[in-house]
Amino acid sequence: MNQRRYRAAFLLGAVCLALAGAFGLWVRSYQRQEALNRQLIAALLHKETNKALQIVNEGADPNTPGSLRLPSLRKIWQELRHEPREFSDNPSAFLLACGDPWIDGDSALISDSTDAPELVKTMLEHGAKANARDKRGWTTLIWAVWFNHKKTVLQLLAYGADPNLPASDGTTPLQMAQQSNHPNLVALLKQAGAKK
Repeated sequence: MNQRRYRAAFLLGAVCLALAGAFGLWVRSYQRQEALNRQLIAALLHKETNKALQIVNEGADPNTPGSLRLPSLRKIWQELRHEPREFSDNPSAFLLACGDPWIDGDSALISDSTDAPELVKTMLEHGAKANARDKRGWTTLIWAVWFNHKKTVLQLLAYGADPNLPASDGTTPLQMAQQSNHPNLVALLKQAGAKK
């Protein structure tokens, strides 16, 4: 009888140790991922395109919401329970790469975006959403058109960005190109199937 109890206690202890070890590995992996994501956002904010490219290749999530804060226990708990992430008011890493400014109060921290087609292509290859929207409803394509980033527009269209997908206010990429007086992008968008 005592032998059975010892075996049961031993098995229970072994299972508990295995679970604790697995949880510890998951936490380390999660912390590494969050650190990479924060590094990606920081590189984009500092316009360090080559560094951002390297960080994406190391495994940073291009769809990560823009935040430089450490994850809270609540965020980790949501991740464990597979609950949807809470997004901040700031754009995702991919939206930043396409031109979306990081807004802090009334001023934009990134006011002069740079065309980074290689970074955009790599982010798309690593799962970035070509039709991502920011909180205002502007898409990656609308931001790239706004800043006249022809090479980024080409990459987005090649990876399935919808040239007819409007912003929340109804503005389409083609209308943005016309309003911003970018005739080269107007022709490009029409060629890609933009209708209005």
